[in-house]
Amino acid sequence: MKPILDTLLIVFFMFGHLATWTRLFNRLHALPLRRGTLHALDRVICLFVLIVPCLYVWQFRTCETFLRQWHQTFTKPQDFSSVSFFFWIAYGMLCLITAVSVLAVWAFRKTTNRLPPGVRINTKFTRHLTDECDGPLTNDMVTQRFSRIPGNQIFQVDITYKQCSFKRLPSKLTGLKIAHLSDLHMTGRISPDFFEEIIASTNAESPDIIVVTGDIVDKLACLEWLPSTLGELRATFGVFYVLGNHDTRVDEKQLRSILNHAGLIDLGGKTHRMTIHDVQILFAGNEQPWFHSPPSFPEAVRSSQESFRILLSHTPDQIRWAQRHQFDLMLAGHTHGGQIRPPLLGPIISPSIYGTKYASGVFHEPPTLLHVSRGVCGVEPLRLWCRPEIAIIELMHAR
Repeated sequence: MKPILDTLLIVFFMFGHLATWTRLFNRLHALPLRRGTLHALDRVICLFVLIVPCLYVWQFRTCETFLRQWHQTFTKPQDFSSVSFFFWIAYGMLCLITAVSVLAVWAFRKTTNRLPPGVRINTKFTRHLTDECDGPLTNDMVTQRFSRIPGNQIFQVDITYKQCSFKRLPSKLTGLKIAHLSDLHMTGRISPDFFEEIIASTNAESPDIIVVTGDIVDKLACLEWLPSTLGELRATFGVFYVLGNHDTRVDEKQLRSILNHAGLIDLGGKTHRMTIHDVQILFAGNEQPWFHSPPSFPEAVRSSQESFRILLSHTPDQIRWAQRHQFDLMLAGHTHGGQIRPPLLGPIISPSIYGTKYASGVFHEPPTLLHVSRGVCGVEPLRLWCRPEIAIIELMHAR
């Protein structure tokens, strides 16, 4: 029995230790910190993740040692060694509590993981671009090697069809199709051919509206790709975009200028009213916390002329802002669906103040329906159990 307790103690500690630092990592990457600061913090986190378990197991080899030190810490606080052990014990308890809470949240989500009412995912079509494209999709040696990892899905793109019902949707807008793209991450590692295929697949769906929710370009040299990629997007009522945190790595004004010149409509910190089928729709863009202030209009006030509200945001963290301003539909990205989603466990890394809660999918946060895209690409050329996504959202009137 004793060896089992010792093993359980170590397993729970290790799990809680990893969960604690993963939580911190996710939330740090949701903040508007400088790139250098984030990289420094990432190195510190990696250092603690590797070193702390070794030190902890060395200090408390058995459950009996842990309990004895726990008792000594509180019965002989004047003992210097006991005081030093207090920090280890406190950290151990923190990890154990974190482990229990994470498991409880995971179990709750697994048992209640259902699509919101009125949402239906009809079909999913996957394009294997490595087999369909004539030319190489990458000339980068690192990306080539990563693409050969068994199960890596960076070049397998899902085209998902989602019907979403809204009580406040005017019946004249029933059937309106929105194509949602996010997180293209043009770094130069993956060739323009890949992105041109993404654009062709999107246009082939004949969408009424196309939205792009940030993290478009990472490298300055890739700006010249935009006219032949995003500039070729075609939608009946327009192509809208907001920028994301990775877009701060290039010149913002130049990026917006190229996109605007290519025919895309900039919603960064702005609103845009449009009449479709005799119904007025309000489009808005929230690029916080990295760019402009959000659009300004009275909170929780809905104009009698606006029949439907759509918000573009790079991060799902702006969901509370969307709720306060009574948006019907919010479209976001940033989290990449976790990018690695082990079976049963699901996403682990998700740069959001809400952790993995909004990693990807459709969520009903009344009065707002939130759609979070898994994104098209990423800086790290690795996707396991989490394919890139082009989402086609069809708006339906709820009867």
